Amino acid sequence: MITRFHIITAAACLVASHAQAQVADCYALPAPQDGVEEMVVTARGDITYTLPDLPQVLFFTSCGILENDTFECSFGCDGGGMKMHHTAEDLRIVSNSRVEVMRLDSILAAQPRDAEGIMLTGDFRLKPVDLEICRAIENRTPDIELQAGDVNVMVESLEESLISGGYLIGTADTIFDDRTRTALIAYQAEAGLSATGRAGPKIRRQLATDSVLAFGGC
Repeated sequence: MITRFHIITAAACLVASHAQAQVADCYALPAPQDGVEEMVVTARGDITYTLPDLPQVLFFTSCGILENDTFECSFGCDGGGMKMHHTAEDLRIVSNSRVEVMRLDSILAAQPRDAEGIMLTGDFRLKPVDLEICRAIENRTPDIELQAGDVNVMVESLEESLISGGYLIGTADTIFDDRTRTALIAYQAEAGLSATGRAGPKIRRQLATDSVLAFGGC
């Protein structure tokens, strides 16, 4: 089982130039670089990576769709930023961004939280690879659908995203109760999703991505 962490900050993105190089469906590090063991990036700008001392943990963030040769993200509240530049040969990411809130998608191998977060800092050169490589790394988390009545570490992760979006008031915990379901239905309806009140991996990831790119706040 893999634990997935999501970077949750308000991101302001700046397009620096018009697209010239074709964007690959998936990019990956050919070898460990700057303290990162694995890293993959999709054409959507979703970044998933692992660290050498935490190989069972997936960290996740997003910097928007790679529509332009050069793309910058500035994360609010002193969260740092990153710059992406892609050519026909590779994708370069220069990052100095902070993980402010960690999201858990598995109760196994859960790590202690650090109030100050951690930094993704480095100059990474990724190469175009088959899309299945991105999918294989992204899909390491268990296929669990959360619903009312569940008691799970992943519920706390879900509730923190809902709080970030203003759908839920209070403190996140591990209990999926009526307030969690009501808040989730409100998010699903507003996002144009089926308002089931249940949260599988895809819903949790979309909610976390919205927390990064859309909700704002600190």
